[in-house]
Amino acid sequence: MSKQDLENGNLEDFIELAQDQEASYYLVNRETYETIEVGQRVRITAGLDQLEPSPPIRTVVSLEQIND
Repeated sequence: MSKQDLENGNLEDFIELAQDQEASYYLVNRETYETIEVGQRVRITAGLDQLEPSPPIRTVVSLEQIND
């Protein structure tokens, strides 16, 4: 999702997207989280374990910022 999509979107669209069966939530530690900006593209490696709500929750092991 791009920064523009986030800025111009509406809450209903975000709720629908969050409930997509292909979606996942990713937990990132605060230190890493504070180095990225909303809408910035990243490549993540997630741990093998995941929590089972829908969508699943996964823990980020590594995060690489992608510069377009």
